[in-house]
This record gives sequence, structure tokens and C-alpha cells, in this order.
Amino acid sequence: MRLHGIHTLEAANRFLQEHDVAAFNRRFQLAAAPRGRAFMACPRRNLDLIFSLPFQRTVNRDNTVSWPNLVLQIEQTRWRATLAGCNVTLPQHLDGTLRLTYGPHRLGQFTAQGVPIVRTKTPARKAVEKTAAAPPWKTLRVSHAL
Repeated sequence: MRLHGIHTLEAANRFLQEHDVAAFNRRFQLAAAPRGRAFMACPRRNLDLIFSLPFQRTVNRDNTVSWPNLVLQIEQTRWRATLAGCNVTLPQHLDGTLRLTYGPHRLGQFTAQGVPIVRTKTPARKAVEKTAAAPPWKTLRVSHAL
């Protein structure tokens, strides 16, 4: 600014607006990126689980889990008689609901007041009737005479 004879603040601001900004833009300006969306699809499907607060709890002897001012009952599972003593994960979702999981297994879902949320079950597969005759060795009857 000294080379241009500028000695006051007003003259410096005027010089910067008229000359220096244009020269700066010519020197450092880049072309914009191609048009399009900057967002990508999320590969994970369960965003509710991602945006939750996970808590660890140990299952009580009566197959319940303690939560502040609540006791959550775990329903019976087909793959284990009891979960007493197991460490389970209790994610709290943004809407206040709670999900109870043990590894990949989902043990239940509860409202913020501790009321179980019942999932709709998928309809069971219909039994397929076998039409082929049984092999002769399966229909062989042995009688024991005394």
C-alpha cells in the first residue's frame, strides 16, 4: 500500500475493494465442481440404531433388566432357557424407546414408560404335503413273537 501512496484507512479500504479483491480472485479462483448431488446413499439400513445411546446391563436372576425407575421383563427365547447373568445392550432411541439386544438377537422393545412394544410376527410357512411314497425300508414292520 505504501507503493501506491496509501496512508489512510479509508483509502486502504477503497484500494482493496477496487483493485486487490479482483486481482486476488483472478489469481486464486477455481472453476466449480461439476453439478450434481454431494450426498451419498447410506449403506446401513438401521439408522435408528446408529442414532441411539447404547447402555450395557446385566440380566437379573429373574430374567429382567433394571433401567432407571423401570424393570424390563425379557420374554422367553427358543435358543436359551435363561439369560440370567448375561450382559445385554440397551440402546435408547431418540424418541425415548428402548431396545434390548443380546449380540445379534433382539430380545424386546419397550416404550419410555417400560411397556413392551409387540412386533408383528411374520406368518408361518404352510406345511408342504409329501406326495411321494415312502421307501420300502421305512415301511417295514417287524413283529416280535414270543
